[in-house]
Amino acid sequence: MDTLTLEASPAERAERIADRLFPHQIEGVAFLLKRRRAILADDMGLGKTRQAIIGLHVAEPGGPYLVVCPASVKNNWAREIATAVPGATVQIVDGKANSEPLNAEWIIINYDVLGAHIKRLTSHGWRGLVFDEAHCLRNRESQRSRNARAIVNAADDPVVYALTGTPLTNRPRDLFPLLQLCGHPLTRSFLSFAKRYCDAHRNDYGWVTDGASHLDELAVQLHGVMLRRTKDEVLDLPPKLRTWLDVEVPAGTGSDEMSDVVRLLLNRARGERSRGGERGDRAKLLALLTKARVAIANAKVDRTIELVENAVAQGEKVIVFSCFDAPVSKIRDHFGSAAVTLTGATPAAKRQSLVDRFQTDDSARDSGRIRKHAAIREECRSGRGRERHSTRCRGQCTRRAAAFAVSSIAAYS
Repeated sequence: MDTLTLEASPAERAERIADRLFPHQIEGVAFLLKRRRAILADDMGLGKTRQAIIGLHVAEPGGPYLVVCPASVKNNWAREIATAVPGATVQIVDGKANSEPLNAEWIIINYDVLGAHIKRLTSHGWRGLVFDEAHCLRNRESQRSRNARAIVNAADDPVVYALTGTPLTNRPRDLFPLLQLCGHPLTRSFLSFAKRYCDAHRNDYGWVTDGASHLDELAVQLHGVMLRRTKDEVLDLPPKLRTWLDVEVPAGTGSDEMSDVVRLLLNRARGERSRGGERGDRAKLLALLTKARVAIANAKVDRTIELVENAVAQGEKVIVFSCFDAPVSKIRDHFGSAAVTLTGATPAAKRQSLVDRFQTDDSARDSGRIRKHAAIREECRSGRGRERHSTRCRGQCTRRAAAFAVSSIAAYS
């Protein structure tokens, strides 16, 4: 993409790259180009990464630019930069001991190693900075947040974008560090901010600032610096359909473990304790419940495979979520090379290529995933192929339903 002239209005500059963006992204880029510092708080999956890249490239042609993000998405940022700005040079800083000179147009580094590189990051002369997953900075007193502010303050009037898909307005205290990065007038005094918008009050230990007050007024104050859109507002997607299917499992599946659970609970009710005491009983109880869940999960694999085969036969792609290794391994072995498998053990360097294969390779029909945080995040970061994941199967029901809700929403986008 050629550098766009700064003589054009923000809307005109955004329109000239409209062929690469969705309508809501054009509006987002125009919003960013109207201000030097901003918070882009769109729902995950709406393409904040692409909007920020284009915004920086147009606002400060040539850079250099610094992208600070979680380690798990550094490769995704590099790929998005290559797509949005062909020919741009990109350098990923890995590890605390990396002393390679920062000589690329785009530098990508993760939050965890900011402190190890703070001296050269504060002396590099950045023209643009992006803080992705900026809610990672919500603790204003953390070293991570202090480092971020130091980098911004050391640069000469850089463009600064804070990206987050996590709504922060219901807990204004978490929003304060992001507003600091944007140089908002409300951040002159945290105590004043907290008294007005955090329902701050004193107790025997000091100020309590985890509340919320005057939110309507705060929303008005944020109009000039923060843009937030939800999927329902900007995308024309069909409604999600969730169907629960009963599965017959062999009689006695998990019964031995559950009998031991009941026996342990009865003993505790009678005041009896094992040698390990209270902590030992809890650990044993958790282990027995996990064994029962694994047994039940394995018993549902055949039915899950049948459901996946039916969907694949109709040309669909399927994502299967599981909490355990064994069911994922069985499903992977059944589908062979047609399955893309991503678990917590998958090296970070390989995750993006696996996601890309599932997104773009028509021979990859089944994505077996162990439902852990790293696996879910990879789904969340994928902003492409909004119609690719039309079928999702969940292999186990667990009390951590919120995690599956996050992953299913991300897949839907």
